[in-house]
Order: sequence, then C-alpha cells, then structure tokens
Amino acid sequence: MSNRRKYKEEIKPLTENAFQGKLPPFNTDAEESVLYSLLYDRNSVSGVIASVQPDWFYSEANSAIFQACFDVFQSGQSVDTISVISQLKKLEKLEIAGGMIRLIEIGQKFSGEINYEYNGKLIHECYIQRELIRISHKTITMAYDPVNDAFDTMDYQQGEVFRVMESLYKKQAVSILNLTYSNIDELRRRMNCQTGLTGIDTGFHQLNNLLSGWQNQNLIVVGARPGMGKTALALYFAISSAKSGFPVAFFSLEMGASELTFRLESMESGVEGEKIRSGNITQTEFDRFQESALGIKDLPIYIDDSPQVSVFELRAKVRRMVHEFGIKIVIIDYLQLMTAGSNFSGNREQEISTISRNLKAIAKECNIPVMVLSQLNRAVESRGKGNSIPNLSDLRESGAIEQDADIVIFPHRPEYYKEELMSDGFTNSTDMAEIHVSKHRNGRIGAIMTK
Repeated sequence: MSNRRKYKEEIKPLTENAFQGKLPPFNTDAEESVLYSLLYDRNSVSGVIASVQPDWFYSEANSAIFQACFDVFQSGQSVDTISVISQLKKLEKLEIAGGMIRLIEIGQKFSGEINYEYNGKLIHECYIQRELIRISHKTITMAYDPVNDAFDTMDYQQGEVFRVMESLYKKQAVSILNLTYSNIDELRRRMNCQTGLTGIDTGFHQLNNLLSGWQNQNLIVVGARPGMGKTALALYFAISSAKSGFPVAFFSLEMGASELTFRLESMESGVEGEKIRSGNITQTEFDRFQESALGIKDLPIYIDDSPQVSVFELRAKVRRMVHEFGIKIVIIDYLQLMTAGSNFSGNREQEISTISRNLKAIAKECNIPVMVLSQLNRAVESRGKGNSIPNLSDLRESGAIEQDADIVIFPHRPEYYKEELMSDGFTNSTDMAEIHVSKHRNGRIGAIMTK
C-alpha cells in the first residue's frame, strides 16, 4: 500500500447513527495551501504559526506536518522540507504524513503567494463544525443515559461549546501605529468630557473623582463581611448606572429577583425594608413606595436570580444579554456562590481562581466593566476595635481575586465594630459608612464617606 493511498483513506465518513455515511466538514485544499505557505513561503511562516492550530486540521497527515513545522519553528531552525522531514522522523510520523513525496506534491500543487489567512479561516470553520457535531453527539448520548444527571450533561455541553468558542476570541497583536491613533481619539473624547467622568457613573461624586467612573474591561471586586451592606451598595451602583443610561445585568445568586427588586424600591422610596416585608406601612408610605416603584420600572436593569450558576453559564448569558439588551455593566452577587462547573475536580481555591480568571476574561471579551461581590474571611473581626478596615489579604478563599481585580472596594461601617469615629479621626460614625478603594490598577486609591 502506498503512502499516498494511506493518506486518502484518512478521510472517513461519520460513524454515529444519526449521521452515518455522511462526511464531516473538511477542506483538503485549504489545509494543504496552509502547509504550502509554511513549507515554501518563508515570509508567511510566522503568520501561519501565530494564527493556525494543529487540531484544526481534519487530516491526520496534515496535522502531523503542521506540528512538525511548528516544532521546527519553535527550535529556531528554518522551516523547509528537509528540516520538517527530519522532525517527522523524530516524531515517528513520517509515514503517517505521507512521506517525502507528499511534501513535494504539496509544493507542486500550488504556486506563488497563498492567502494563508483566508485558508486558515476556512479550516477553522470546518474544525468548529466538526467539534459541534462531536459535542452534540456526546450530549445526545449522555442525555439518553439514565445514569447521567441532566445538569451534568448541560455543564458538559456548555463547557465544551465555550472551549470551542474561545478559539474565536484569540486576538492577534496590534501594531502600535493603530493603537496610537486610537489612543489619540480616545484622549480627545476624554478632554471633551467636562465632568471628568470617562466611564459609567458610580453614583458617588468622590468615587467618580478617584476612578473616573467604572471603566470598560475592568474587573471590580466589592468585598465585605456580612452586614456591611455590600448588596445594598451594589444595587445603588446598578440604579446609578441605569439612570445614566447604561443597561445593567444583575446576577443575584443568593436573593430572588422579586426580593431584590423590593430592595431597590425600598432604597428609592425611603420606606424601610422591614416594613415592606411585614406589610405594616401607612397609606402615605404605600403611595410613596408606589410612586417610586413606577418611577424606576422602565430603567434598563435586568435581573437573573439563577442559583449556583457556573462561570461558563454566566459567560453565555452575559454575551447574549450584551447582544440583546446592550448591557454595559455586569454585577454579580456574589463570587463564593459561583461554581466552575460540576466537572471541575480541583480544590476550592483553584475553583475560585478559575472563576476569577473567567470573570476578567468576560470583561475583556465583552468590553464592559464586571463587578463581583465577595465575602471576606474572619480575620477582619479578629483584629479588634480600631483595626477593622479590611485588607486585600482578607479576600476569602483565593489570592487570585486580588491578583485578577483591577479595582478592589471595601464598604466599611466603623459603627458595626463599636468605633465611635470614622477613619478620619473626627467624624461621628453613627449611621455612616466608608468606601475604601484599596486597589486601583490604573489610578489612585483612597476612601470616601457616605450615609
């Protein structure tokens, strides 16, 4: 049997029952043209290596050749037929690749300069289609198996689809020339902003002065012990953003959507939450509540109260909401109630690290601020009176939160710790709170006081 015949036999139809006899999506010409650019066009080698992955190739022979080219390039050698054949021999894949004659045939099949970017996209699309077929078939198999949990099946499907989707969001390097013109335009826009607020309004004038508003692609962590009012603060941030015309997605993993909306309406109307829960309010208070509730009903705030949401599910929801509702900021309450999916086998610290890293990725991919609330460990309370202001090291369960965050905010109530004065040393702490900006990757840190 010749090497050439062996290569042709690699193209096999799908064997799954639902698609039996059908050929999976592939494009032999596109695959071979990319290999031609590697082997016979020195000017294209680095571009191909940077933009194409070995697993995108349907043909095992073509994948083996690409991997050999990649290895040669990584070793600093010149990529040509001789060096690639040598590498294929080391990998014991020369026969799988079709031998020396196959590499020569690829060189004879094409001529001149080939558009490797276009052909790379073609094989990438075929790879995505094949992966979707594989994922769908595995999902169907898992769904039919009564032993499998339905939610595990969904987690598998979502995780696999996102793994494939991540290949779509690999960014290429951008020249400083393009970045320079872009930055000049952005700085001109900021100069024309009379208020100095270049991001989304936080609702606090002093906080806007520190941060210039919530900035796109930032991961913002709001950390506090229970009872510090971090959910109330997040709701205030949400309603301030919405009133400024920036649609908000609020993911509440702890509180139901109706209860959360009651809290928003309580904040707006000034009717105490305890009275709303008991229904023990006067007609005047009810009228005030109703007027305030109707006043905010059209604000672009979208609440999702799905419990135990995985970061992969969140990623899908955020992308859809950005597309459907034009979401400009995401708020998540709170981090420790999220999971990295049921298939995650690491410890909790590793899981939190995975979640934190993915939240930062969501902020970058969607070009929006992502705010996540986080619990603090008990060290804050054990430090005693006079030393209760949280530190970055108090963030619970993982140092990755501190590392991945662009901004870390700690709401703090000295009165809760029986401290009579605020941190400035002279303001009475009764019914007062502080917001400490303890990390700001691109600017100043500091604290503000509020009621």
